[in-house]
Amino acid sequence: MRQLVFLGLGALMLAACQADGETSPDTAESCGADALQHLIGEPRGAFESQDIDTPARILPPGPP
Repeated sequence: MRQLVFLGLGALMLAACQADGETSPDTAESCGADALQHLIGEPRGAFESQDIDTPARILPPGPP
């Protein structure tokens, strides 16, 4: 009986994760991050040589 309850709860949680059909715009495309993907893993100097006039945040490697 207990297993049946957990199975039912698991099914409800998975059903809640399904998309409702409407998709929101991808934030990577709307903020321009897709144009900077080539800089991931590169040294900071590679970013500084780019002509970027909008605010940007550079995260150093390692845990936050």
